[in-house]
Amino acid sequence: MKNIEFRSAYLPAVFFKFGQQVTHILALPIFTFLFLILYKPFGLEDKLTLVHGDFPFNATMISLILMLTLTITRILLWGLRNVSSFKRSVYVLWCAGELLTASLLICLYIWLMSGKLYAWIDLIPIVFVELSAIAIYPYVLLTLVLESDIMARYTQLTEASESKMRFYDEKHNLKFVTESRAVLYIESD
Repeated sequence: MKNIEFRSAYLPAVFFKFGQQVTHILALPIFTFLFLILYKPFGLEDKLTLVHGDFPFNATMISLILMLTLTITRILLWGLRNVSSFKRSVYVLWCAGELLTASLLICLYIWLMSGKLYAWIDLIPIVFVELSAIAIYPYVLLTLVLESDIMARYTQLTEASESKMRFYDEKHNLKFVTESRAVLYIESD
């Protein structure tokens, strides 16, 4: 088992696995779509109805734009896994960059579909804040699941190593390993 980085400033390797990237690519847009359809936050139904007239269509397009953005950025992140080690703060900035890139593309979509009713530059902070407020939930949930998995493996590894007793000779060569509960009495001559 590889060395588990627990409570380190650097991001553990499990964050860079391809399966985790696919999970992010799928989970965030699906959550965003369902959140938009079910809760209609920030009065978006009224705002997006002006754009094309059909709120579910616009929610689908926003989710697809988010999925496209995440596909590109997560493939880049996966490709950078061996080039650089990321600190946790850099990963947070990476996630914010993903949301900013998606916000720019969503603003462009709204601007084009509304017949240039809104000023494109004025939409950027509004869309970024609203998208971030929605997408923070899956980001935090996925991160917590990964961190809890890392913590569980770390405690399992430390418990396993603490329950073993190792006996060495005078040259510090390992001679015998046993579980501590199997030893009742030790005598040394």
